Amino acid sequence: MGIPVEPPPGGIYDNRKCNAELERSKFWEFSHRATASMPKPKPPTTLFGKRLRGARTAAGWTQAELARRIGMVDPVAGAARMSRYETGEHEPDLATAQALAKALGVPAAYFHATSEVMADVILLVAKLPAAKQKEALERLKEFVKGKS
Repeated sequence: MGIPVEPPPGGIYDNRKCNAELERSKFWEFSHRATASMPKPKPPTTLFGKRLRGARTAAGWTQAELARRIGMVDPVAGAARMSRYETGEHEPDLATAQALAKALGVPAAYFHATSEVMADVILLVAKLPAAKQKEALERLKEFVKGKS
């Protein structure tokens, strides 16, 4: 019949409170076990994946949120696809790469820059208005000519 339990002072049990506490403890145990056993995210293996993950996390978005912002309806499938792009398992097509760049507010070329310096230059120049971009280009050309 179960273990005899002393009644609380006053002799009345509040079953709703007991059940709520039991459910909270079960939920905590389940969620704690689930998060404690979750694998760590795979590190990016490509420059594209590294820069995509960096831009996404800088925006504070989940993979599902980024997928939604580029028009993917299913958050589970979208998150899985973003994960594959970030880990280098798959490369997005040109249209998808451009949509990702637009959503994240970076030029698509940023994802493909072969060095961190080039990636930084791309980001800096992209922040300038078109007229200032042309001016920056002319100054770079003069700088390179002076170095020769």
